[in-house]
Amino acid sequence: MRIVLLLLLLAASCKTTLERKYLPESSWDKKEGRADRSNGERIAYDVRVWEVRGEILQKILEDPNNNSTVSKSKESILESNLGWDPKGKRVFLVDIRSNTIYRPVDILGEIGIRLGECEGKDKIEFPYTYYFFPVENGGGKDGKNQITKYKFENSKSPSSSVKVKPKNSYEEETKKVLAAFPESCFQKGSNPLEVQILSYELFTFRFLFEY
Repeated sequence: MRIVLLLLLLAASCKTTLERKYLPESSWDKKEGRADRSNGERIAYDVRVWEVRGEILQKILEDPNNNSTVSKSKESILESNLGWDPKGKRVFLVDIRSNTIYRPVDILGEIGIRLGECEGKDKIEFPYTYYFFPVENGGGKDGKNQITKYKFENSKSPSSSVKVKPKNSYEEETKKVLAAFPESCFQKGSNPLEVQILSYELFTFRFLFEY
């Protein structure tokens, strides 16, 4: 009987150890997936994916720039609370930007997300708009800089109460998706994640997350 009890305790200990290995390390709150760069479809859209949690996830959910659209109206900025709750599941953030004016993100159909064999049904999609403007002394990507629409339109001008747009500034709308998956969808080692975007045609982007 004593031997059986010891074996049961050993089995329980091994099971707990294996389960812990499946859980993400506590040293990160934002983990980026490794993209499959062989996919030529990235010419149309630039897609990046992170698993987010903790303080990073909280900031994303509370970001006042969520739901911003390409419009001069302040009413386009909706409340920061999207009303979406991941319910304790692990969450991925998908960021989609157009690489050409001929494929704007506002024409996209539903965005499909799959983690391994799990279909990402628990998700929310929303626009996220930036102002892009030149940097006088260079800097930033391609000599340009960006600021979220909400931050730019609600910042205080030191010299005037009227907001003046920087010369040659323009707005660019991106698309973001939050998708939640239960722990059972994850495995030790490589976890393939796939993003499908319906535009004028169907685009597929693949990523790997290592745990």
